[in-house]
Amino acid sequence: MPAWIEQVVSGVCASFGAGHEVVYGDGYPVVVNDHAMVDLLTETVDGLDWAKGWSSIPPSTGGEDFAYYCEQIPGVFFRLGSGNEDERTRYPLHHPMFDLDETAMPYGVGMLSSIALEFLARNSRGD
Repeated sequence: MPAWIEQVVSGVCASFGAGHEVVYGDGYPVVVNDHAMVDLLTETVDGLDWAKGWSSIPPSTGGEDFAYYCEQIPGVFFRLGSGNEDERTRYPLHHPMFDLDETAMPYGVGMLSSIALEFLARNSRGD
């Protein structure tokens, strides 16, 4: 892709008699969810009566620094919804108007705790 971009920019600039310099920043690496951790999350959350209605979402092209963790240890990235009927909770996470519906927090803590306990149980059994 960088070679193609360089070719297009070079051609457009040359046609107008302009110079150019294409500079790339590496950005964040791609988040790669570990298959075993995805299974752990899915099976654990499916077993929580209060977590019914959760769903998978399509991959996104957004950057995420969690990717650095997944390069070092097996991991799985998930999002905890925190919106409700109040329009103030419908803004994206990094938007200046974002307002967290704090009633979502116990669910996030419950999910993370349940996943951690199941992980420890499976590893003590040798699963």
